Amino acid sequence: MLVSLIGNLQLIATPASYIYINPTIPEAAAMAAEFVERHNQNPVLKIQYQKSKDVEVEKKRNRFPLVDLLSQNPNRYAGAQFTCKASLVSIDASKGFFITAHIADETAQAKIVFFDAAARMLFQTDCNTLIDHHGYTDPYTLPAPLTILIGQPKIIQFRFARFCRPGAKDFVADAVFEDIVSPEKESHTETDIINQPTASAS
Repeated sequence: MLVSLIGNLQLIATPASYIYINPTIPEAAAMAAEFVERHNQNPVLKIQYQKSKDVEVEKKRNRFPLVDLLSQNPNRYAGAQFTCKASLVSIDASKGFFITAHIADETAQAKIVFFDAAARMLFQTDCNTLIDHHGYTDPYTLPAPLTILIGQPKIIQFRFARFCRPGAKDFVADAVFEDIVSPEKESHTETDIINQPTASAS
């Protein structure tokens, strides 16, 4: 086989030539692995799959910046849940049975979908209450209780969407937490401060 450079790199073979694509060569595999390790800009994230019963721990499980998640291959993380502290940038409630929103942290912006349980956790209400008790019947007008959430920081637990467009990296929300410390944690912190020794006046 002749390798020539005529404008671009070209391979010229005779009818008797055999071409093997990606043959199994141990030395080549070792070199390829070393190259990937040295130049890989998107290393696989270390994931904790086990849920915690402690809400404060769960809020921080698999906490990654959005920019890191958007650079990953979603197929690597089937069943994995992530958390991030982000603010709602926009909300679209016109789809009917789900809410589409865009969230942003300090690194990037992403599209996320809220279904039943996660939507109730986010809005602290449901569609029936908004319609029956508050009179929000226009499907094209965002209710005030939803509008005031834009810009508010939340801790959102989510996963990669399985139904997103080819090449897209959308998320599906599983839970929403308030960005506050639980009363138990606050009480414990105050007690620690009170019980700390103070320097006596000399």
